[in-house]
Amino acid sequence: MNPTVDRTAPTLADARASFANFAAEYTALPLYRAICAGAAGDDDVAGLILSAPSGQARPVLLLAALHDLVLKQPELP
Repeated sequence: MNPTVDRTAPTLADARASFANFAAEYTALPLYRAICAGAAGDDDVAGLILSAPSGQARPVLLLAALHDLVLKQPELP
């Protein structure tokens, strides 16, 4: 076994499942649900949270980043 490999680090499958679970759980938040459902089906988007520090790789991190982007650049489509 390679001691430098972190076996607790989330995988892409974990990230996709996390987004899918968020979408299923928060049906009262239609925009966030739609974003997370889309992320669950997109490896590139789901994979974005894998670069987050340990313990922070959660869908809400991506949602917060998108919220910040919209506030800073509301003219973006």
